[in-house]
Amino acid sequence: MHESIFEHEFRWERKRVRLQYTIETTLWGRQLTLLDILGASMTHVEAVPDWRIEAEACDAACRHDAKYM
Repeated sequence: MHESIFEHEFRWERKRVRLQYTIETTLWGRQLTLLDILGASMTHVEAVPDWRIEAEACDAACRHDAKYM
C-alpha cells in the first residue's frame, strides 16, 4: 500500500514549523500518524510546546476527516 506524506505548516516565534504526517485507515477510522517536525533549527523545533504541536496535528487531522491520538 502506498502512503502519501502530507505537510502542515504553522508559525512559532515568527519562524516556520512543518509537521510531516501520513493518514492511515484503521479499524477505528482514519488516523493521522506524525512522522517528523521540521523547522529552521533543532533548537527552534524543541522550543515549540507540546500543546501547540498537538493542536496543529489535530487541526491537520480534521482537514482529512481523521483523528490524531
